[in-house]
Amino acid sequence: MSETDKKIDVEAPAMPVVIHAQYLKDLSFESPNSPAVFRRGLQPPEMDMDFNLDARKIEDEERPHMYEVTIRLNIKAARDTGVAFLIECTYGALVSLEKDVAPGAIRPILFVEVPQILFPFARQIVAQASQNGGFPPLMLNPIDFRTMFVAQNGEKKH
Repeated sequence: MSETDKKIDVEAPAMPVVIHAQYLKDLSFESPNSPAVFRRGLQPPEMDMDFNLDARKIEDEERPHMYEVTIRLNIKAARDTGVAFLIECTYGALVSLEKDVAPGAIRPILFVEVPQILFPFARQIVAQASQNGGFPPLMLNPIDFRTMFVAQNGEKKH
């Protein structure tokens, strides 16, 4: 039996979060210098991306641990001839945490675990928006939310 044929039999721990809905909250695509940006012989644009994570508590009497988590992506593709395109995308989820989640684990779940679930969907929306705008699909690189969280908040045990 080869290494790839071996069966792995483990029980994964249950995630202490329930995703009730995922949704596109806002999407904007602009190509302010069209059609000039489609001339042949132009260099590929330089990409600039900024993103922001947000989590806010939702008041819900039936689910006291309800939150909205959003990823906001702002992308600018520019050449020396001007802006090729701008994409703004806000993708969100309505989530609730199990009632026995330790208070110290709430922020890591909301700012690491949930964004790791949401990012591939936001990435696909951005790729499709750029393609629908007449450009090659923009495939964003994965983001290491855990390392980013630790860098901003220090190592927290949870």
